[in-house]
Amino acid sequence: MKVQFEQNESIKHPQFEVHVLSDEESPEITNAIEDIKNLDMHRQLLYIKDNQRKNIVTVSQRSIVSIEVQVDLVTVITKNAKYVERTRLYKVKDQLSKNYFSQISKSAIINLFFLDYVAIESDGTTVAILMNEQRLVITRTFFRSFNRQLKEFAHER
Repeated sequence: MKVQFEQNESIKHPQFEVHVLSDEESPEITNAIEDIKNLDMHRQLLYIKDNQRKNIVTVSQRSIVSIEVQVDLVTVITKNAKYVERTRLYKVKDQLSKNYFSQISKSAIINLFFLDYVAIESDGTTVAILMNEQRLVITRTFFRSFNRQLKEFAHER
């Protein structure tokens, strides 16, 4: 394997491009490409001052399923736990990877990796069904941006 760095002034910081060259595509190359795509999310951590446990917890963004707010309590739901912090949703949103998280209402953000499907209820309400069977309403205000972000996410994968 050969790794090479080339500086290109036309690429704006902090973006970068990765080119993989090979005579054929193999499972190892496919896995490496997926790892590179997910690199920024794996490295980014979210620091939560958990009110229930009375300490600061570091959570990998990759493990976050959804984030919800009720009044001024933000609940971060991961694959294995729930963390509650007294803060504002926009402050948490600013720390998240823009490519993988989508705000679907004034009170909810989801990780697109955990989106199972989108359903339209009989009353016309659009609902995001997550892999942990959580159901969150996608409001009309956020639907257009959610749909655009979901298409970009699907295109990257």
